Amino acid sequence: MEFRSFSAGPDDDGRRIGRILKTIFKDTPGARYQEALRKKLIKVNGARVPQDYRVKAGDSISVAAFLLDRPDVSDAPGSSTPAAAGKAKTDITNIKFKTIFRNEHIWLLDKPYGIPVQPSQGCATSIAGIVAQMQAAAARSSIAFTPAPLHRLDRYTTGLLALSQSMEGAQWFSRALQEHRIRKTYLGITQGIPARQQRWQDKLAAVPGSTRGAFHTVQAAPGGAPAVTEALTLASGTWHAMPVALVQFRIETGRKHQIRAQSALHGCPLIGDSAYGACSLPGGRAFFLHAAHLAVPAENPLGLPESISAPIPAEFAHFLTSALIKWDEQIIL
Repeated sequence: MEFRSFSAGPDDDGRRIGRILKTIFKDTPGARYQEALRKKLIKVNGARVPQDYRVKAGDSISVAAFLLDRPDVSDAPGSSTPAAAGKAKTDITNIKFKTIFRNEHIWLLDKPYGIPVQPSQGCATSIAGIVAQMQAAAARSSIAFTPAPLHRLDRYTTGLLALSQSMEGAQWFSRALQEHRIRKTYLGITQGIPARQQRWQDKLAAVPGSTRGAFHTVQAAPGGAPAVTEALTLASGTWHAMPVALVQFRIETGRKHQIRAQSALHGCPLIGDSAYGACSLPGGRAFFLHAAHLAVPAENPLGLPESISAPIPAEFAHFLTSALIKWDEQIIL
């Protein structure tokens, strides 16, 4: 009988065999591979194992070839078989991400404008999809762990985006975000000039009846989720006789469209953000919002630097110049 082998990597260590098989068999019902375990159609290091067996890094998991009848099963990480032929994928050969920091636990990239983090309606390309292809092409050995984005940025927001590179990295970074131990600072250009320094505390909720997530999907609501943002005006100018400002935003919560919605609620929407009442920008540009800085605890187990920054994009800088905004390129941390 022909078997195909999968190699367990460091991020598979300690996981139950069922969790590993769920990854290999994707959407196949669990009863199918549980029965195969009992019948020795699935073996670990050449031997039958119980269903509560915990995989060790370096284990060889052998699966009877006839069980892998789904065309996408052979794409699983660690498989010794080639990827399924003819599967539609995004061509990643010309897509390059600028890396701000990367080690074995975390990859911080400079997200470009116009690419969503997760797959979305009307856009076949996503950061998550591209990274998954990159990892598959690199023949990553771990089976049940897939590198992925650890938080979201709007499709039209640029800047620092964290992706997991190990299970340890994913768990620590996600927990630190939830506990507000990682501080996220953004730069945006507003239509109108906010007061020098403000602390916005609002409650936000999805607009009733809004399901597509395309425009104006968040609004203030008494029963909404708390949203807290500190806004600091760094510089101001005019664009087409309209007052505009460069504003630094530090978010203490991570609600959908938080900066966009709160800026509009407090009278200064991001310029170009027509979904929240601002005028449109030429060329179809949505708005200018950039994830500029992360402050990370000094004592972290991932080897992350305490201060991580991403430079503002060229188009963002050009708008500042065209609006005669005088800025010394300093963020108040």
